Amino acid sequence: MQIKDYPLTNYLADDDFLLVQTTSDNAFKSIKASTVKAYCGGASSSSTSSTFLLDNVLGVVSARSLRKLKTSYTGKAVKTILSDGTSQDIDFTSSNIIDVAALKSFAGNGNAFVNKIYDQIGGLDISQSTFSSCPKIVSNGLVITAANKPTLSFNNSFLSGSIPCGYPITIIAVVEIFGSTNGAFIKCGNTSSGLGIGVGSGNFDNPGTTLVGLDETVAWLNTSGNFTTNSLAIAEINCDGSNFSMYLNGIQVESGSAGIVPPSQTYSVGGYSSRLPICNISEDIVFNLVISSTTRSAIVQNMKEYYSIS
Repeated sequence: MQIKDYPLTNYLADDDFLLVQTTSDNAFKSIKASTVKAYCGGASSSSTSSTFLLDNVLGVVSARSLRKLKTSYTGKAVKTILSDGTSQDIDFTSSNIIDVAALKSFAGNGNAFVNKIYDQIGGLDISQSTFSSCPKIVSNGLVITAANKPTLSFNNSFLSGSIPCGYPITIIAVVEIFGSTNGAFIKCGNTSSGLGIGVGSGNFDNPGTTLVGLDETVAWLNTSGNFTTNSLAIAEINCDGSNFSMYLNGIQVESGSAGIVPPSQTYSVGGYSSRLPICNISEDIVFNLVISSTTRSAIVQNMKEYYSIS
């Protein structure tokens, strides 16, 4: 969706509604002015229109996706690897999604895995050096998808790297759960520090379909949010150093305070240690602040539209 004539919204209250037209299907939708303002990054009247999700969003430290998230990013999408060790970088197409044709050509009728996904913000890529622990992206010649969009399939696999994670922090991920499973699909910190967000029943050790957070070495953060299996969802955890909140599809499902242990710079997608859930992950974003409600609304709206999340 592209928002034009943003300056007009400066004269509207946040609770007013605008009728906008999406560029993807030319459909008209009624959207709150506050959402439009956040979508455009709260820009001034001289700002240009936003094209990508993160073009005008402040505080983003690191972001990975199989779609392009920022206009200024000119790098690759992922590095893929075959069982014989052959590897190849995969670009984004002119349509700003990962090059599916290149993935199919590289994998042939076989399987392809991802051993690196490139950060679209600050070069903080995450990777996996052990082939058996790489997530899959092509299965038997077919690109793996969720909601008809390419995704990464994690099954006892993970990618990790060094990202400057401190407090305050917000982590948002688009994830698909297939049934009762357990583990952290995102972990910021090591086994003795930081925050985790994942799925289980009461904790990451018991299988379930509930959104679960972890304040490492201090407390499990149980929520009222339950994943709908075989459907993508937007999961969020944030913390200012004293208080945390968790959201599922933009709806707050838990909040509270705990004795927070600051995270190390270790950042893992897909799991950590033995806590490796079976899931698909399509994108994840890390902020060095607790995002505002208007920013959250805009990000969730964009993700819902792109991934057809209800």
